[in-house]
Amino acid sequence: MTAASIRFDTRINHLRDMQLSPWADVGDPLAEAAVAVARDRGGDGDLLARVERLADAGEPACRSLLASVENPPSWVDLDRIAIGADMALRHFPQYTLAVGYGALMTTFSSPDAAYILSSTGRFEEDAARRLQRSSALFFGVLDAAGLATHGTAWAACMRVRLIHSAVRLHMTAHGQWPFPGKPVSALQTSAGPLFFGAMMLDRLRRLGARITPDEADGFYLLWRYVTWLLGVPDELLGETAEEQAALDARILPFTFAPDDNSRRLARIALDGMLGMPGADRLPRSVHETIAAFMLGPDRARQMGLPAHRWGVIGVRCLASAMKGYGAAQRIPAVARATGRSGRRLLL
Repeated sequence: MTAASIRFDTRINHLRDMQLSPWADVGDPLAEAAVAVARDRGGDGDLLARVERLADAGEPACRSLLASVENPPSWVDLDRIAIGADMALRHFPQYTLAVGYGALMTTFSSPDAAYILSSTGRFEEDAARRLQRSSALFFGVLDAAGLATHGTAWAACMRVRLIHSAVRLHMTAHGQWPFPGKPVSALQTSAGPLFFGAMMLDRLRRLGARITPDEADGFYLLWRYVTWLLGVPDELLGETAEEQAALDARILPFTFAPDDNSRRLARIALDGMLGMPGADRLPRSVHETIAAFMLGPDRARQMGLPAHRWGVIGVRCLASAMKGYGAAQRIPAVARATGRSGRRLLL
């Protein structure tokens, strides 16, 4: 056995054995310090722009945050990520359904995440607009070139990270947090590769996508990198797909445990989807069935999504029909054309 394989086995065993619950008490000290300074100094523009200006002016907290993400970990490979991102862009019909009816649903699948989303009441006021804004990150990160340091997708991730820290600071300062641990904790955020990587790959396959091993590897790596940019410590991220899978299996019980508030937000999200252009032509039962199909039967039940027998049959027929679209992606000319369409529509 080589030294590298011994190290790999040792790390896998550590990831399988280490305690995860203490990470619920960990926030994002670097981003929190930068947000605090930016707020104290005031100024116009979004948080990232203010942090960047303060860093250029020599503000230590802001410089430390940006310096921490200047050089990605050694396991990040933008060329591999581009292969996974291109796959998603080519399968833009499946990817759009998987995001809207699957990924967005999981963003409030734990009590603390649901509490944060519902605390301001803004989600309930205009669910359609909030869903569209939330979708922007899922689509934007498919621009692999933009994930390079200071690229557009990189900046979008950093803005989300700063917003998370602003929420964390506000809720803890005003005593608005009724749960153990911290709001938007490192543990909760570490579910990114699971919810938006591994689960998304499963949803795409169920919708007929043809995904090669290299494409799956690149897409999974994409969400490991995005989650790192969101401030999750290295200890909660796998350096390889195998390590990440070992972590994902353990993270799921901590991050998917919907309560009544989660189920209420799921109903509001479906209301919002009905408000999308053209979506109101389909009955609510169709939207509920697609969401249940994307989540899988067990998770759909936990999220309070009703079962519609005939709807399930219809969605399975839709998935079967999409298999032809997925198979066509193996034809180079078709792949190039659908890739261009995906870029035009999603980016």
